[in-house]
Amino acid sequence: MLPMAIAVILHELAHLAVLHILNGRIKSFGAAPFGLCIEYDSSSLSLKGEALVNAAGGIINLFFAAASVVLYCIFRVDLLNFGIVSFLVALVNLIPAEPLDGGKLLHLGIASAFNPFVACKVSAIVTYVFGFMIFLFSSYMLLTSVSGIYPLLFSVYIFVCNSKTLEKVYL
Repeated sequence: MLPMAIAVILHELAHLAVLHILNGRIKSFGAAPFGLCIEYDSSSLSLKGEALVNAAGGIINLFFAAASVVLYCIFRVDLLNFGIVSFLVALVNLIPAEPLDGGKLLHLGIASAFNPFVACKVSAIVTYVFGFMIFLFSSYMLLTSVSGIYPLLFSVYIFVCNSKTLEKVYL
């Protein structure tokens, strides 16, 4: 659990560091069902600034994953578990589902090309597709190997968070 905790903390610190560098304002910071969550005032940043803030966590996790492999290959420092966990934290956070960094990056990219309303609709659809794929995968895992409860709960979390996006679009 220690490598996971360190990877998540480094991930969130990267978000906070870039937010601080860009003079962004934090709305809230706290625990979420699957890690930590930072909400920032999007009116304090440009679209590029928001994209940098959202990408920072995944980038730092990928950096530490690569660094741990290099340290292992050159100096035989056994940080491979931390590297694997850092890579997985980056990978999961870059899933294009709305509560995650990848979903926010998708939304920002579409909003910059079209408009925020189209971005909300497309993000909601993509989020449901990925949430459903995770749900199917975890259901299969539960039926065949009695594991997969965490991905199943994760898919439910994605669906619940996506309902907030849909409220913005349809209400």
